[in-house]
Amino acid sequence: MSTTPDTEEPAPAAASSAGGTAPLLRWLTRAASLGALRREAKATARNAGIRVMLTVTAGLLWLLVLGFLLGAFVVWLAGVVGGIAACAMVAAFFAVVALILHAVSARMARRKHRWQLETQFPGLSEAIGSTSLDEKTLGALVVAALAGFFIGVRGRH
Repeated sequence: MSTTPDTEEPAPAAASSAGGTAPLLRWLTRAASLGALRREAKATARNAGIRVMLTVTAGLLWLLVLGFLLGAFVVWLAGVVGGIAACAMVAAFFAVVALILHAVSARMARRKHRWQLETQFPGLSEAIGSTSLDEKTLGALVVAALAGFFIGVRGRH
């Protein structure tokens, strides 16, 4: 029995009768569709990689643009108020922005998250809503649900 590089499945033996061409035809169509699927997946991954690279490059170029604009602003401001004062004003501006971001981050970290379950079973929603679900419990429930789903799918085949 021979194997093909695309499917790693054994090729069916040549049919000796006219009725034996159906398995060969099924194997050929499956091998062709798997090969096409692999080629399509590789092309999609390659295109996604190129798009990510172009997006990152564009982002870096925008940062460079902002840096030059900031430099131009500081040079202009230095002509108006002096070099040291201009640098101090720009540094103070960025310090205030950083402090605001830290305050927002600290406030978000203190916030208590409550998970809400929307379901067609009203009793289940109130029972789960009475106790708060932490991230570990929710993660365990998701893993158990996925495991049950995959076992059920495997059982049907």
